[in-house]
Amino acid sequence: MYYFNHIIVILTGILLMISCVDLSDETVDLDPVQDYEWPRENYKTIWGSDTNNILVGGTNGTVLAFSDSDWYEMDFPSGDVINGIWGNSGDNVVAVGERGLVAHYDGDEWTQIELNISARLYDVWMSDDGQAFASGAGGTLIIYDGSEWSEVESPVDDDIRGIYGFAPGNVVAVTREGSILRYNGDVWELEESGLPALFNVWGLSEDAIYAVGSGGVILEFDGVEWSIMHEPFGKGMYGIWGTSPENLYAVGLDGTVLEYRSDIWRPISSVATQNLSDIWGIRDQIVIAGNFGTIIFR
Repeated sequence: MYYFNHIIVILTGILLMISCVDLSDETVDLDPVQDYEWPRENYKTIWGSDTNNILVGGTNGTVLAFSDSDWYEMDFPSGDVINGIWGNSGDNVVAVGERGLVAHYDGDEWTQIELNISARLYDVWMSDDGQAFASGAGGTLIIYDGSEWSEVESPVDDDIRGIYGFAPGNVVAVTREGSILRYNGDVWELEESGLPALFNVWGLSEDAIYAVGSGGVILEFDGVEWSIMHEPFGKGMYGIWGTSPENLYAVGLDGTVLEYRSDIWRPISSVATQNLSDIWGIRDQIVIAGNFGTIIFR
């Protein structure tokens, strides 16, 4: 791994400015920022344990890390595309990707885990106690119980694009054919179907879960039922994150960034043109990743 020694303006987007804004404006203008040089891969996923330990994964087995105010590229054991990263601490992280890729980071190095799985893996989530859940193509669902990984029965056979949980007995997943699945600690069950294609799911709590998908649809689960909180508008959305049910952000095609305030989703002004794949944050730190080296960091 090595540190990059000079700063260049590479962002193709404008990052979110969290401040007092007049929500009567049609859009919220944002400030450009400067960041560090890194490979111009298509970045797919972001996860961090805190504001000083952030990982970004993408094509060609590229993993970038942010630590001590610097970005650097990590050594990774595979050249396959990394689609998902999650952990429960800085020294217990799992990455998943193409051709059944599963790799573990122990705080010092990444090690590839050999599994008898060839399906593309899209996403992964890990509980506080170290159990992990990953989803993939053709209904693939795998679970790490703390000692070994195993594939489990799935109620669908289409691509399971996003997965997120709150406890080992409450995990939610969404599919490309518009289904929502839930794991109750024993089995995966079909919870909803017939929805637009869904690409990612994330939540604040068991009573505040959000899914994004085709055409810009955004769904909300309030603890009782799923409902549409943003109708499709033509731009597919791939990531969602926020600090409260009243302060949410979603990112997607063609540099689209949406902000949810005062019960309204509105676009944030941006010069980004690349597709944005994921958004992650903690407190006032936000990172957005996308194609052709796009990383927006605040």
